[in-house]
Amino acid sequence: MREVLQLPETHRIGIVPGSDTGAFEMAMWTMLGARGVTALAWESFGEGLGD
Repeated sequence: MREVLQLPETHRIGIVPGSDTGAFEMAMWTMLGARGVTALAWESFGEGLGD
């Protein structure tokens, strides 16, 4: 992948879902690092976890 994209060795490559959720998760990891995060839901998607 690095060769195809012509990325230098100093860049990291991450493969994530091509969705808003994947983009949000990648942004949170990049900005906050590995730590606990509280997420709020305003829609039905994801609210039923654990049911």
